[in-house]
Amino acid sequence: EHSVDVEVWLRPDEGIAARLAAVGAADRLQPDAAVAQGGLFAVTSDAFVAAFAVDASEAVVRIACHRGLCPDKDAALAMAHRAAANVAVAANFIDPAKDSPRPFVPRGNVKGRAERIWLPLSRLWLPIR
Repeated sequence: EHSVDVEVWLRPDEGIAARLAAVGAADRLQPDAAVAQGGLFAVTSDAFVAAFAVDASEAVVRIACHRGLCPDKDAALAMAHRAAANVAVAANFIDPAKDSPRPFVPRGNVKGRAERIWLPLSRLWLPIR
């Protein structure tokens, strides 16, 4: 109840207009200029749902703000505008293909799942993928 669902499609294969139309049809959204230029909005039984395109980053955003977090339309629109401002900055997106260097952490201090395992097979530590 106190949550927000955010989905972002960065450079969708079918195009921005087609993805926005598909999202709008799936959620039965209606045009609403208060969300953004060409934005869509709907009120459901448990959430306020908005969808819009961000031309600066070539992305389509769908945001559903549930009633516990957004008690009225104004709060939901504020959340959508905040999401639009963050999506407009291209540096906020993570490139999953980028290989970032990881420092050596001794085995006893590792918390969670390791992405890379280091083995002392020689005088220098060698990364094993």
